[in-house]
Amino acid sequence: MTVLETRYRRLLRIYPAGHRADYEEEMVAVLVLTPLAVFAIGVVVLTAVESFAARSAGHLRAHE
Repeated sequence: MTVLETRYRRLLRIYPAGHRADYEEEMVAVLVLTPLAVFAIGVVVLTAVESFAARSAGHLRAHE
């Protein structure tokens, strides 16, 4: 495992465990092959935030 791959795996910990179990290998492979590491990290963080916001909104609607 490369240093870059290890860093990406750490970064992916912001995703829920179930999501990582299903998609971590694929996501790491894509990130390692993406030459613009900063862009790739931004995409990971943005999609995690969007996922969290969507789950939170669904949770709030369930309690209305």
